[in-house]
Amino acid sequence: MEPMPIGPSATKLWVTAVACLVFAIGMFAMMGDSSDRVGQYLGVIFGPLLLAAGIGLGYRARHLQPLLTLTYQGIQHGWGGMTPWSDIAHVGTGKLKSGPKFAGIIMSDYTNYLCSLPDGYEERARKYAWVGTALGLAVLPANMNVQSVAEAALTDAKTLVNWDVVSVPKRGVAKQLLWARGQQDGYDIVWVQAALPQSAEATVKIILEYWTSASQSPAGRRPRP
Repeated sequence: MEPMPIGPSATKLWVTAVACLVFAIGMFAMMGDSSDRVGQYLGVIFGPLLLAAGIGLGYRARHLQPLLTLTYQGIQHGWGGMTPWSDIAHVGTGKLKSGPKFAGIIMSDYTNYLCSLPDGYEERARKYAWVGTALGLAVLPANMNVQSVAEAALTDAKTLVNWDVVSVPKRGVAKQLLWARGQQDGYDIVWVQAALPQSAEATVKIILEYWTSASQSPAGRRPRP
């Protein structure tokens, strides 16, 4: 089977980038009004954030990379790493606690995904998580060892990960995934609808149809509803 890349939507990225830049200009304009102290503070705080977001989204729109690529072996993630079809328990839609709708997957085993992640993934995720949090799109804690990861969750992780084959730096990602489940309707990995070229429901349908076709391969397995 031919690989099938999905997203992101260049149009949505450009529209969002322009909106961020327009709002950033408005925030900087508020800084020039000496009679509005509140506006000055808001401009100082949010002006640079919106400007950085606008520039970053514009750069992404010009250098598009797939959010995910469907292959006969599984789902290749845009940030690196792959989830085999045999490790996926469910594909569906949900909403983040912060509101945005998403398409996502629940994994029955984290081991293959963790082992496939590129070196340095956890450090990069920690470094950039705060940006997504500020924009209301993040599902990652800035500190992978946050106290919100309960002991019960770590106990559950023992049934989801073969610790003997996962390197120590990547074990923190297992904690990240367990933390994320609480923010993402129980899903491990999600793709926010705002970044997808189609709706979350349409994305799920594409994944399930591809998975069904891939199940004819030795690497595939039929999807669960």
